[in-house]
Amino acid sequence: MPNTSPLAFGLVFAGCMAPSVLGAPISGRFTRAGAQRLGLVTFLAGVTTLLTGIVLGSLPVFLMGSVFAWGGQGIAMSGDVRGLLHGSNPADRAPMFAAIFLISHSGAPSQASYRVS
Repeated sequence: MPNTSPLAFGLVFAGCMAPSVLGAPISGRFTRAGAQRLGLVTFLAGVTTLLTGIVLGSLPVFLMGSVFAWGGQGIAMSGDVRGLLHGSNPADRAPMFAAIFLISHSGAPSQASYRVS
């Protein structure tokens, strides 16, 4: 039986968002390439743990995997953005961020595609 608890949904959402925010400070301690590598390895470990939680039907394992996956995503994204902005002057950064977010958000599914019964 699926878990329909609002608390579980809130924990999953927080497990996605909070660790991603911590990626920038962690990423700043590494070179751009090092942050990308660390982020991708952490993301892969997190997704593996997340999938294990799904297979086992364990919410705590799923949440732990979610924290690592999204933390890794935040680290990698921060390293990627630093790489894209490296050498640019401040006047060029706003259009570059606009292009980055336009491309990244255009790949996200629309909210209209989710149906709740």
